Amino acid sequence: MRITKVSVKKLFGIFDHEIPLNQDSRITIIHGPNGFGKTILLTMLNGLFNSNYRVFRQVSFEEFRVYFDYHEYLMIEKGDDEPGLSFVNVTGTNAAIVLDESAGEPVWLKEIKRGINVELIKTQRLQTEVAIEPDPAQPGATDSSRNYGLAVEDVSAKTARLVHSIRGRPKISEQDLDMFSAVLAELERLESEYPDAIAESTDSGLQDVLERLQDTFKRASGIHNQSRRLTMLAELLNGHFSFKRVFTDAESGLLVFSDNGELIPVASLSSGEQHQLVLFSKLLFDIPQNSLVLIDEPELSLHVTWQHEFLNDLKRIIDLCDFDVLLATHSPQIVHDKWDWMVDLHNPEADYSDDVAEYA
Repeated sequence: MRITKVSVKKLFGIFDHEIPLNQDSRITIIHGPNGFGKTILLTMLNGLFNSNYRVFRQVSFEEFRVYFDYHEYLMIEKGDDEPGLSFVNVTGTNAAIVLDESAGEPVWLKEIKRGINVELIKTQRLQTEVAIEPDPAQPGATDSSRNYGLAVEDVSAKTARLVHSIRGRPKISEQDLDMFSAVLAELERLESEYPDAIAESTDSGLQDVLERLQDTFKRASGIHNQSRRLTMLAELLNGHFSFKRVFTDAESGLLVFSDNGELIPVASLSSGEQHQLVLFSKLLFDIPQNSLVLIDEPELSLHVTWQHEFLNDLKRIIDLCDFDVLLATHSPQIVHDKWDWMVDLHNPEADYSDDVAEYA
């Protein structure tokens, strides 16, 4: 089952958006001015499939629909009461519930979600749960430095437990990779939430997390089909990194050397280089087949020349790993020559043929 289209009516009481997903390229770009709902649309889609329904109570809208490739769709309608979710097929409405995290989900909804995996990758500072307003249940929600310190300590502890559990094995399992990918996701969240704190930090915990990537890449080389992904990771990074080279080796894992032969710790890479390493690693090793990956503002921390190549890099990963991507961006450099992959929220009927011709 694949998602083919997403639509919303009267978002913020104003906007009607319809976003058909490109089934051939498997990459769909949404573009539009600030305040038109790009990030909120991704948050709503992620919230629906990962049972985080708070956004539907907090955001003003009338109707949100997700269409599938069998002419069926999920529809969320918001009236004066709690938002209600319906599953509609060719014969009409099949079932309906009120969205509530505390209530158990019906079997029909679990079955739909079992066939659709949605992953949200946010590269901006705010995490999904606080995109609307801070969560008062989060300790120290207004204290960035304290939050950062606790978060780094937590990620470091998780990484230490994981590495201890797999140390000494000749190979690691797919489950081990899944566990490590969860740690990578935590690291990415830290980079998104606390960029200033990370830039100024000398905390060895974060450096330790980054450097433990070496151990995982080493063990990944022993898993079927993972060596191809390691090779692609090195190729992608070498296409961007300047004055250094990335190598993957069954004995040593992933290594970075300067042009003069000096070994460079992963933690010493620039923020943009770390961004590429973490993002590409997550896409290559963490995303199940046939998932829908939501990427919000991938241009952050990327030089213009890297932005130009981002969609080409992403397409190579998709062709190997078999998933779909819906991404939101402000950057024409990210879009580059792929205007036919884009849906403009400001003008969905826009014709970009002249722009495409310019890059031909």
